[in-house]
Amino acid sequence: MYLKPTLFFFFIFYIGGQQASGQLASSPLFEVDGRFIKPYTNQWKTTRVDSNGKKTLVYKLWTDYGQVIELDGVKYFHRVQDLYNASGQIVDSWTNLVEHRTLLPKMTQRISPTGRFMHVVFSPDKIQGRIPKAPQGIESTTVNIALRQPLYDWTLYGMLLVGLPLKPQAQYTLPCINLFTGKEIQLEATVKNKETVVGAKGKKLKAWRVETNQNMVFWLSKKAPYVIRLEYTVGSAVLVWEML
Repeated sequence: MYLKPTLFFFFIFYIGGQQASGQLASSPLFEVDGRFIKPYTNQWKTTRVDSNGKKTLVYKLWTDYGQVIELDGVKYFHRVQDLYNASGQIVDSWTNLVEHRTLLPKMTQRISPTGRFMHVVFSPDKIQGRIPKAPQGIESTTVNIALRQPLYDWTLYGMLLVGLPLKPQAQYTLPCINLFTGKEIQLEATVKNKETVVGAKGKKLKAWRVETNQNMVFWLSKKAPYVIRLEYTVGSAVLVWEML
């Protein structure tokens, strides 16, 4: 948890030096709107469920907090996530900075005690910084990726999808960058219906089921803390994020 102030001041200093104006980029999907997002805190545990029903705790605690800040006259949604393994040790820290209105990315950073490091800055026509040489590798490499159009950052995950109009059976395609590969992807999302799920402290609530072509199913709410549940299929197993 002591990483947070350091990360915050680092990216404020870095972005302040990078940003030349308060101009907002045009969103490639005008229906995405994050202006309703307010400051929040959230926390989950993550469990691996194998095909035989065996459950294994992967992350004892996964914290998520968001705030709205203003830099050079532009409002941004700033998100920090810290991941703690089953032994309670921090294993990853993620920071996302996106425009509050469009949810288009400005900066993404990942730091882990094992040496994993990612730091990229976005503009409408390019992405610059360092990304992993391999999807989950330790080594990173410098990139300067030219873009045909502004892209969303898929590492925002559910907090990107929650910016969509959540209507039954609505289907969306969002152009995104996969920062693990440096490649553009077409994120397909289908909004199903509201379902009853378990939220914080075992409280039952209604949330929108949103299915994607990335093997992830989200349960989302337009009210804080927004991302209620996630199921991620990996091979024959499913990783399940449940609120604490």
